[in-house]
Amino acid sequence: MNCIITGLVLIGCQANPELDNTSANAIQTVGLQLIQYEGDAFPTKTIYDTGGNGKFLWASGDVVGIISSEGNQMMFPIRDQFFGEEYAEFDGRGFSLMSNSTYYSYYPFQANYNLDATAVDICYEGQVQSGNNSMAHLGSHSFTKATGLSPETGTLNFIFRNVGSPHRYRMPVIAGEYTHFSVSVSSAKYIHEGTIDLTSESVAITPSRLSKEFDLQLTNTAMGNGEQLRMWMMLPPADLSAETIRLYLTLADGSQLVAAVAGRDCPANSRRVFNALTSAYPVNSEVLAEGGNVTVKLIRSSESDAVVVTSDSAWLTETASSTAGLVTTYTFTAAENVGAERTATISFAETSTGLTNMIHVKQTKAGSIIGIGSWDSENHQGTAN
Repeated sequence: MNCIITGLVLIGCQANPELDNTSANAIQTVGLQLIQYEGDAFPTKTIYDTGGNGKFLWASGDVVGIISSEGNQMMFPIRDQFFGEEYAEFDGRGFSLMSNSTYYSYYPFQANYNLDATAVDICYEGQVQSGNNSMAHLGSHSFTKATGLSPETGTLNFIFRNVGSPHRYRMPVIAGEYTHFSVSVSSAKYIHEGTIDLTSESVAITPSRLSKEFDLQLTNTAMGNGEQLRMWMMLPPADLSAETIRLYLTLADGSQLVAAVAGRDCPANSRRVFNALTSAYPVNSEVLAEGGNVTVKLIRSSESDAVVVTSDSAWLTETASSTAGLVTTYTFTAAENVGAERTATISFAETSTGLTNMIHVKQTKAGSIIGIGSWDSENHQGTAN
């Protein structure tokens, strides 16, 4: 399956009309009606009304595909006068739509004249958010479908049902430039690729690839200490109500912040907002065998977010802490290691939610040398020059 979503603006009419459009029963009007996502209030799709109502609107470059029961596909570019509207309308005669056929419609359009209406490819990968709290990238992955039965009045109406579930995730962060965001659950529940059947009443996806994680690329996201970074993703429907969703933000140097939110059921046509109270940094640290200090940070959304900090290993103990604004820096001291490589976990337990963020510290085995000469990644042992 090709997972590339293009941004081409397609214009004109599909060649090879299915029937003579001079019939008295020919469709005179085609109406394309969008419906809004249900659930948590926020706007979705390619453009949004400026009144703050969160409407799902047609935008420049949107192209709708229509497939007839006879098997032919046509494309309907949204015309300028309908940009920023929920409803678009066309002269059906110009597209040779006939009243004696059943029509299936979907968005976004795929340039395949012989597209199988029972197995239209969908792909949620390749989402890129530019800037904090930007939603402009959601439209190209906002898959919708509709069925229109032609009435004798000469009007063919499509009311599009949303297949996916737009999510917004919020995390408190430290200063830096962020390049990636990902969500992770305990089992493979995220559909990356699949197909939908336009002829079915269901909006269910037949998956071809599932995983436990989903990734969003970030650009133009330089943030300050204690600020809130908001990430938007268009995701396939999934029941995450029994899950703790782990959130990972990656900085330009490759280091990561981690946060956690409680999962929710996210069916088709739903919209969801997830807000993490705290984040921890960095996810992974390393200390020398002779011991030393490890510095970790807790970032709160507000000063009232209480957290209990613990280490699960006696060789790694908290020795100091200091707070500046919403960022608390903890110093943990590692004892000398005289044996094999070992790991410890530092836990940040949120008292109000019961959720815990965990970061991991690795201490090299006795006799290891870091940063001098060559490095053997297999046994983590250096050789001095």
